[in-house]
Amino acid sequence: MTALLSFRESIIKFYAKYDTYVVSVWKFVLALVSFLLINGRLGYLEKLNNLFLVLILALFCSFMPVNTIVLLGAALMAGHLYGLSLPALLVGGGILIILLLLYMGILSRNGYALIFTMLALAFGCPAAAPLVFGLVAGPASMAAICFGTAAYYGIAAVNRTAQAGTALGGTTAAEESKAVVETIKTLMDAVLGENRMVLMMISLAAAFLVVWLIRRMAIKYSWTLAVGMGTLTFLVVSLMGCLVFGEFGQIPGLLLGTAVSAVIALAVKFFRFQVDYTHVMNVQFEDGDYYYYVKAIPKRKRGCEESGGN
Repeated sequence: MTALLSFRESIIKFYAKYDTYVVSVWKFVLALVSFLLINGRLGYLEKLNNLFLVLILALFCSFMPVNTIVLLGAALMAGHLYGLSLPALLVGGGILIILLLLYMGILSRNGYALIFTMLALAFGCPAAAPLVFGLVAGPASMAAICFGTAAYYGIAAVNRTAQAGTALGGTTAAEESKAVVETIKTLMDAVLGENRMVLMMISLAAAFLVVWLIRRMAIKYSWTLAVGMGTLTFLVVSLMGCLVFGEFGQIPGLLLGTAVSAVIALAVKFFRFQVDYTHVMNVQFEDGDYYYYVKAIPKRKRGCEESGGN
């Protein structure tokens, strides 16, 4: 434990000294992974499937606000949907525009939560988003997580349905227009009927609320308890959904992804919330109007005793 605390303190000191560079590198990596995933999952427009272009965009994002990644990622998605078909662009682009307008108007300060949610879904560990942001952020992040989930599943449904058969038939302009309208209707039905999206949004929102509420309680080991209960909540809701929809084949992947998510959340807790419950102090003071009773819990430092730590 002492070695881990020593490593933690080294990381904190390094970040305090080079925070500007660390944040820039982090945004570069986040943007690079996001853009590569978009190209890998969609990839219909050859001009965008260019590693040099992706590197330039990621480098640009490293010096810009995090919402730049959101906007450029949406632009890449729209470009690939255009390369797939016009109906796919109209439906998928419409989803992106609606979500972006709502997001920028309400949740523009929660770009990391939105991006992290989409990456977590892509890598098969969606529970990491509510577990991590339930620990370090406020309720607005829950809405950003839901936005990211809606964008991920909405675009995935458009992509899947369009690939299944969206060839536009018709020899006249009228017949071709009718084919476009029918294809758009098919894509919209696929998005609105995406039961997995609704289930995932409910699971993530429930897990976030549990984590956020418990970690605010003035009890011992509240952050560890929050991660455990949030993980359990996500699992219970998700497993119930799998049973309702008969998706039993999803259960092994769900269990593995949830375990990975819990490990990520515990790692974040270790770096963000490390306290020493063996040296709790109860402080009392007063002013002209009130008496104040404060419980002070010191942060664990290198060399603290291992017993009683959170």
